[in-house]
Amino acid sequence: MDTPVLQTAEALEKIRADLAAGRPCHLVVTGGSMVPFLRHKKSAVVLTSPTPPYRRGDILLYLRRSDWCILHRVVRVQKDGTLVMCGDAQTAPEIIRPEQVVAQVSHVRHGAKITDCGAWHLRTAVALWMALRFVRRPLLAVMVGLHRAFVRK
Repeated sequence: MDTPVLQTAEALEKIRADLAAGRPCHLVVTGGSMVPFLRHKKSAVVLTSPTPPYRRGDILLYLRRSDWCILHRVVRVQKDGTLVMCGDAQTAPEIIRPEQVVAQVSHVRHGAKITDCGAWHLRTAVALWMALRFVRRPLLAVMVGLHRAFVRK
């Protein structure tokens, strides 16, 4: 994907401007915290304005600090409204406030294939993966080994 990489401040400015104008915003994923569902510079997401109430499994773009955007999945919504978030390749959850949320992912793109985040097959796979949170590391190690053994670069 030949999309320019923006620094966080200018990326946030563009995302907020697009969402304020009612336009979805496309974002190429960087980093490995959302593997296996989102892959570094090989996956992209379509961001829309956040639409609470959030559900378990939703992917949100939020500010960890004023200058650091994170794209992680909702693990749980607590009674006080705070959100427990975690990357798909991670096991340690993080608690955020709803006002930290910048955008919500509506679709995921892998190459030419675009998938709605509400699609039953994706939500089923995500639910299974979330149930396996405490064995993710060994599963990912096996997946990487199989990928290297059978997929040529």
